[in-house]
Amino acid sequence: MNRLFVFLFLPLFFSPNLAYANDFIVMTSSNVKLYSQDSEGSPEIDYEDNPFGKSFEISRRSGTFYQIQLKNSKQAYIKNDARYLKNIQESDYILAKRLPGSKLTKKALIVNRPGQSGKIGSDINYFDNPETIGKYLGKISIFEIRYIFDETDKSYLVGRTDRMKQINPDSVLVGWIAKNHIVEWNNLVGIEFDKTNFDDRKQCKIGQIFASEQEVADPNAKPIFKESETSNELPYYANRFPVLDKQTNNVNYYKFAYIGNAYGSGGNVIDRKDIEKARHKIMQILRNNKVQIAILIDATKGMEDHIANVKKAVRKFLGEFEGKEGMNAKVAIAVYRDYPDGDKIYEIKSDFSQDIGKLRSAIDSVYVYSNSKDRGKGAYPEALFFGINKTIDNLTWKDSTKGGQYILLLGDHGNHKTYEQYPQDRIFSAPIIGQRLKDNIITLFALQVNISKEKQIYNQMFESQVLDIKQNNHGAGGLRKVYSNSSDAIYKELHGIVNDFSVIKDALIDVRNSTSQMSQIYKGVFTQKLLERYNIDAKVFDAVQICAIGYATLKNSCGDNQFFEKVLVTRKELESIKVQMQELSDAVMYYNPESTKKLERTIFMVVKALTGDELAPNENIAQFIMKKSGIPVNTQMLNMTVEQLLDRIQVGDFRKNLRKYIEERIMLLDGVVKEKDLQNMEWDKDDQRFIYNISDKPVAYFFCLEQPIPERRKGVAKHSKKNHAWVPLEYLP
Repeated sequence: MNRLFVFLFLPLFFSPNLAYANDFIVMTSSNVKLYSQDSEGSPEIDYEDNPFGKSFEISRRSGTFYQIQLKNSKQAYIKNDARYLKNIQESDYILAKRLPGSKLTKKALIVNRPGQSGKIGSDINYFDNPETIGKYLGKISIFEIRYIFDETDKSYLVGRTDRMKQINPDSVLVGWIAKNHIVEWNNLVGIEFDKTNFDDRKQCKIGQIFASEQEVADPNAKPIFKESETSNELPYYANRFPVLDKQTNNVNYYKFAYIGNAYGSGGNVIDRKDIEKARHKIMQILRNNKVQIAILIDATKGMEDHIANVKKAVRKFLGEFEGKEGMNAKVAIAVYRDYPDGDKIYEIKSDFSQDIGKLRSAIDSVYVYSNSKDRGKGAYPEALFFGINKTIDNLTWKDSTKGGQYILLLGDHGNHKTYEQYPQDRIFSAPIIGQRLKDNIITLFALQVNISKEKQIYNQMFESQVLDIKQNNHGAGGLRKVYSNSSDAIYKELHGIVNDFSVIKDALIDVRNSTSQMSQIYKGVFTQKLLERYNIDAKVFDAVQICAIGYATLKNSCGDNQFFEKVLVTRKELESIKVQMQELSDAVMYYNPESTKKLERTIFMVVKALTGDELAPNENIAQFIMKKSGIPVNTQMLNMTVEQLLDRIQVGDFRKNLRKYIEERIMLLDGVVKEKDLQNMEWDKDDQRFIYNISDKPVAYFFCLEQPIPERRKGVAKHSKKNHAWVPLEYLP
């Protein structure tokens, strides 16, 4: 990846040609012109790669040009009105566009309008230039909420997350998409069909979605989509229908983005719930940082000349997982030997632990041993399969459904191939071990040492058996070889295995982010087998999902509510809302007519904390919060100006009602933030607060909305850490 770091020129007493360290620009078009001098008349520089999505350092500003650093250490100049994005001054990131005077990020919904048959008739391509011409970068597949970074009269530049750093713009940016395929979603409200009254509504009419506002008002119009005939509620992680408008005039209706089924090759229809489930499953695996690594070492006498360097390398290797707050992986240490070695055939030196001192002591305790009576055909092969099987059964592996479990095998010779000498080995084979690993979603990576011509046949047994195990474990795992008896050489290959771990997550990230045909993601069958391993339907990410503009009435013809409104917010935003509501609630409770200025300051501070902007004296509080932050305010008690609120708050009953209303919302949001069920909720009139119990029953709310971003150069698959939740509208103030 090429990176350009831009330097912002310093104002006033600094030279205008200087720039702040670590400033950068990101090219957003393949047609950007680079010059050899700070003049449009100077020769152009032919940049060998497509510059789209590349970042470049800025050395300095020169008139209307930036001097930038190319990857080959050459200097180039780019005009400051060219097509690029620049980082925020004195920061290391670029934000997606925001609505003017608002904290709201502009979001793009890519609309795939189905034809008369209900199927999607054409592909939507994305490009490396705002003209959307030439060879496209890829095609849109399943529905994703994307973020707008730039726009022209003709197209939008969209990204997978709401910000990018200098190290990852080519991962964040998707490309330019023609405007006729995009609808902006500039609020945080989404709707879902109300399944709590589904049985009642079914007796009348289930939800219907129409193509236009004229049709939604026409009782004889035919809907383009219908609600699914089930009372099952959407899972917490599923996309709701983003609301584009809400009309409450003659006909009360929503205008929204309907998200439907997907169509794969051969007309194969994939249900929306299966798409949501597959996408969420991948995100669970990617967000799982609770890695478990069982280091399994061959401690037979044949390893005598290598064991010291193996131990030294493993001690150093443990440092790969040591962070500022300790180990960020749980590691176990075990050894295996051979059948004649009795109770020493398999030993656990340490179960899974994050105590690096304990683990290094466990490594120090490893020693080689072989029974002197171990002779004949079985002298050089080991009880390899027995050792792997014991490691699967005897260590305390966590729930395996989220992946992140590995056995790291260090050995030289393979398992016994015949059973004459040790018939107890008959129950094992490479396919059986592979199947056991597959059933437990554990990946085996092997590092082979002590490779020699004299023992070539036994070395080859190790290699072929490990590869056979891999083949029977959905192709997961790998084998590396060390030909020299050196701790540095062993450590180098161990370090390489850490990168191999990330290949699994990298592949899943590529699938999750795929906007083109799956065959273009990874050649071969690796990704296909990987998805099968986690019971993820590969066809989901090779399909194109419906997203169409729809209209539906708030109530059906029998007067039943059809929808729930929910608000898409992050955990951080919810915690901030709780804090600000508590400030307001306490100010209301302890209101003193002699100090209305204090209450007034509190109201202004709370609104500014929620919106990032100052409330004007005569501005409606609820409308201002909604406009600036996208957070709806439900209560009429805040649907007024500060002056009106200060006037009403002098009435004792109004204060008590407002206090109770706010305290109830604080309580409900407490349950969301803690993801726990609340019980025995009761209003204490004397203390003017809710008393409630937080049960042990979990209630899931938070999920990862943004697409994962890989940073493969670090050997680690990074992902968005933002936790989003669809919170019921009535939980908010």
